[in-house]
Amino acid sequence: KRDGGFLYTTTDIACAKYRYEKLGADRVLYFIDSRQHQHLMQAWTIVRKAGYVPESVSLEHHAFGMMLGKDGKPFKTRAG
Repeated sequence: KRDGGFLYTTTDIACAKYRYEKLGADRVLYFIDSRQHQHLMQAWTIVRKAGYVPESVSLEHHAFGMMLGKDGKPFKTRAG
């Protein structure tokens, strides 16, 4: 990105690769808002096709509902 930040997908791909290669994870649990399910499925497809994480490693999304801020809008962790 222009501001030097990274896209969520590239961050999630790098994290999955790190957790497998450096931490030796054989199961990774993601507790993330249910709206992120499609995003995770896409990122995991890339991770598998690129050979970063084998099929033997379980990548699991445990979805939950939205967390709302004081203003009643979805909470944004990047906003603090």
